[in-house]
Amino acid sequence: MISRTCSFKTPRLTVTEWHSAQLTQGHGLPSVVAELMTETTTRSLPPAWQGEYTLERARALIAELDEESATLLISLEGSGEPVGLVIVFEMSGDEPAGIELRLGYILRESMWGRGFATEMVEGFVGWCRVEPSIRSITAGVAQDNAASARVLIRNGFVALDEPPDGEQIFRISFSE
Repeated sequence: MISRTCSFKTPRLTVTEWHSAQLTQGHGLPSVVAELMTETTTRSLPPAWQGEYTLERARALIAELDEESATLLISLEGSGEPVGLVIVFEMSGDEPAGIELRLGYILRESMWGRGFATEMVEGFVGWCRVEPSIRSITAGVAQDNAASARVLIRNGFVALDEPPDGEQIFRISFSE
């Protein structure tokens, strides 16, 4: 899975595969996931992922995501404080036409409105642009999440036709 090799830095963020992230003493990955996944931060996610997280629920989510995606930990550059997650699914295999990725992300609520999501998506798009096998990135946004839609548009994503379930789909392509 190409997306498991993804890691990049931006001026304020370090983004790396979540199992290889350098976490501070006493803050294992389940603790970090439980802290990030709150009622507020998960309300735009699929229903099965919404709500508060215990350590047990965080461990189950980690196992689930490890099976079907690549998950990256977003940390503040310098301090290493975990501030979010990037979840990347490969929608198509390494076909002659290239790989299509599906992007999702979650930021700690205290980080909202500070440009971190825009910066992270910009870094991710930059990483994808130099990977010759990646054809496009698709992201879905709940209709009531205008901030995430703006983040994607600022980074070159284009809105596609709205599906009936109310999720707006955005895509950026690197080669046609």
